[in-house]
Amino acid sequence: MSASTQKMPRPTSRDAPKFDSEEPENLRRFLGQMEDLFSDYSITDDDKKKKKLVRYMDACTEEEWQALEEYDGGTFTEFKDAILKNYPEAADAETGTWERLTRISCKFLNLGADERESYLKFKCRFLTEAKKLQKPPVLVTNCELVEKFTESLLPTFRENIVS
Repeated sequence: MSASTQKMPRPTSRDAPKFDSEEPENLRRFLGQMEDLFSDYSITDDDKKKKKLVRYMDACTEEEWQALEEYDGGTFTEFKDAILKNYPEAADAETGTWERLTRISCKFLNLGADERESYLKFKCRFLTEAKKLQKPPVLVTNCELVEKFTESLLPTFRENIVS
């Protein structure tokens, strides 16, 4: 059976793309997954794309997205751009924010030398966000990043790393 005759995954199926409006930083990923599905299933009509996209939302978000002017009167790209404008956190996920870096640091506060697994998780998440902040235009200095990183460590662990 070819992709063009198969049906897209049902919105409620396990393998369907999911978007939780409580985690807007995942919006771009969700939209990318939906565009991959549209491509895989040869869906090219803008109106069909918009109708299918909103079906993967919870009822409240579906209604909000359908109320956007671009739902009835725009292209799929215009509709997608209008959605993204309503979720500034989605843009922040690409550029990074000091606030998100602070949340990461607070989540892993007081790490000791004996907490290898937690330290590695912290390091990975911190460096991912820090890299975004260092893309032009650079929003933070390396010195500020080092200070923020070491704030999460126990003083004894911090001293071992610095020395």
